[in-house]
Amino acid sequence: MTSTEKAEKFLKEVVKRKEVAGTDAAKNGRIHILEELMVDGTRSYIGSLYLAKWLYPDLFEDLNPEEVHEEYFEKWLGVPYKGIWAYPRVR
Repeated sequence: MTSTEKAEKFLKEVVKRKEVAGTDAAKNGRIHILEELMVDGTRSYIGSLYLAKWLYPDLFEDLNPEEVHEEYFEKWLGVPYKGIWAYPRVR
């Protein structure tokens, strides 16, 4: 995704789905978007960092998954980091 507005719109649509709407996660605003390449692929370890931060923010207080993700793009792939790969964003 390229904008937080699109991510927020998608998130609101997901929360309305009958399979999701009645869950505690939907009721408590604990639904997150993680791009599929972050779960199954070369960046799956980065997806794990986002999940750790979302699920255990106190335990991973010093962790910044977006910083690690940006380093992966810019240092290791040699391309600019852009777009929204996980939402809500964590820092």
